[in-house]
Amino acid sequence: MATKSLLNNAIRLSFIFISIIFIVHFTRAYSQGGQNCLSKENCTVMDDYLLLVNPHNIAAGNFLNRSFISVSIQNQLFIKELMNEEISAQWIYKTNAFSVDIRHFGYSKYGEMKISAGYSKQFGNKIAIGLNFHYLLNHAIHYKAQNSFTFDLSFQAAISEKFGLGLAVYNPARLKYGIKGGQMIPIEFIYDCYYKIGKKLLLFSEIEKKIPGAFNIGFGMSYHYSQLSFSSLLTLTRCSFLISVEWHSFIFGIRSDFYYKTGISPTLNLYYLL
Repeated sequence: MATKSLLNNAIRLSFIFISIIFIVHFTRAYSQGGQNCLSKENCTVMDDYLLLVNPHNIAAGNFLNRSFISVSIQNQLFIKELMNEEISAQWIYKTNAFSVDIRHFGYSKYGEMKISAGYSKQFGNKIAIGLNFHYLLNHAIHYKAQNSFTFDLSFQAAISEKFGLGLAVYNPARLKYGIKGGQMIPIEFIYDCYYKIGKKLLLFSEIEKKIPGAFNIGFGMSYHYSQLSFSSLLTLTRCSFLISVEWHSFIFGIRSDFYYKTGISPTLNLYYLL
């Protein structure tokens, strides 16, 4: 049942994704006299890291080669009610980056929705700062829906051609669920850094702390060869493996997260590079 639900949700999101691509592609082509306006530059190992491994820091998006639209679908523990669906986009214009993200976790009788919109600015070739606003909706059958608002701040720096680091802080203002509710939205600190070894291999680490919540640290690698890439991450709570392939302006990725206490959560990712 979980596999069937995963397939049905993937088909639905694919139709939405294809419709968005159709509109964007032909609008861009028409505005430029019908010529193909897509960059022919292939993705690099740095793009793999920023797109597929480190999506939580919107300031990092300023260092991507190209803008993108993406959809992803995740099934947690092969339980059909635990579905996570997401549509996101980021548009890079000179030293500015604009991002939009819509995600939903759960099913018709219970769910959590998050709608995010953010902006980040790059200063020189080394530093970018981002601000991301979030609208949260928690809904459950027979209960009143709960509406909340929060934001996150992010920072990304390219210290050198090989080394860089980033920091994202979620809900730094200690805002609460339901705006006037009593329960605080968790504060989250995420620190990450990377080191490139040549053009194909990148090593990275991340440290995550939630308040209230546990401390987590992880180490990983990303390897890019031709149109293929492979990434892995090992933390205190899970191990993750991701394989992706680039075809023209598309990137298709398959990810598996194995949580030590609960089990496997597979994810399908599809990116369209603008």
